[in-house]
Amino acid sequence: MNIGPTELLIVLFVAGLAVVPLGLGIWVAVDASRQPEGAFEAAGTSKTLWIVLPIVGVVACGIVALVAALVWFSSTRARVLAAAGGSPSGGPPPPGASPARRPHPRGRRPRERGVAPDPEPGRPGQPSVGTVPPRRSRTAASASRRSRRVARNLALSVSAISWLRSRT
Repeated sequence: MNIGPTELLIVLFVAGLAVVPLGLGIWVAVDASRQPEGAFEAAGTSKTLWIVLPIVGVVACGIVALVAALVWFSSTRARVLAAAGGSPSGGPPPPGASPARRPHPRGRRPRERGVAPDPEPGRPGQPSVGTVPPRRSRTAASASRRSRRVARNLALSVSAISWLRSRT
């Protein structure tokens, strides 16, 4: 059985069509998993979606993984990195770019929530006028938000899978 150059090119092309979506899907999932969850929320998307979607795309259909990679690298990644305080090039942020690293404008740290500033000298024990109330516990609110996000992502995955099955 002789394989000519044309057949060899066809085999390499088909193999490339199988390998490229696999590689891009894994790349998107790994890149998304390295970003903090808060950056996704600030960018208006979900970390779970960007980890699960490319993997499901590779398993279900390579085109889905290619489209997910195109959307991730063209727009979503830059928004997530900007929200995380990083640079789109993947390197460290430039000096002063991240609000967490920028010095306070008046040269002092902002007050912590729930902690009153030091009272004026000579008046110990007096409540301060500028006391910041403590934040309420976020455990119930974040659990509710997390469960809604998981349900939304599950519904999206199920609808994408059923759409893909209807197309075949």
